[in-house]
Amino acid sequence: MGEARRRKMLLGNLYGKPQNNPEIQNTADGETQKLIDATVLIFEIFQNSKVGNSKLDSEALKDLASTHFLEEFEALNRIHSDNEGTFDWARLQIFKAAVLLLADTSELTSESASYITEEIHKAGLIMHEVDGMRGLEDRLVWYFLPKRWHRTIDEAFNGIGTWLS
Repeated sequence: MGEARRRKMLLGNLYGKPQNNPEIQNTADGETQKLIDATVLIFEIFQNSKVGNSKLDSEALKDLASTHFLEEFEALNRIHSDNEGTFDWARLQIFKAAVLLLADTSELTSESASYITEEIHKAGLIMHEVDGMRGLEDRLVWYFLPKRWHRTIDEAFNGIGTWLS
């Protein structure tokens, strides 16, 4: 299946060029495409994970939109996805792991919840390796991630370096 068809299937009416889509007509072409790319990537990460069969939490999605997570996620993925081992690449790994927190918690099994914690912990280990404790305290990570996720991330970081939740 072609890339355009796959995106259209995932995004439905939100897919398309801004001038042809009144729902997103006031947004610049490039910015709209970046947000679409970020949204598609988020859904792909979610669907290809162990929590992919869970429903998405609509409140978490609203919180996600209010933090400009999509814009930051898209920029990190576009610029740093191939820069393995750098701080920004490690930050991207935190964002990718955090995407799994979009799962509706009422449907998560204990195995799925453990998987999410492990993925965030692994990403935290990378950030710590790159920049020590400052990496775990990175303002951009904590700023762009919805506050409802902060406690989960704090607990997943427990034991990395001197981090205690």
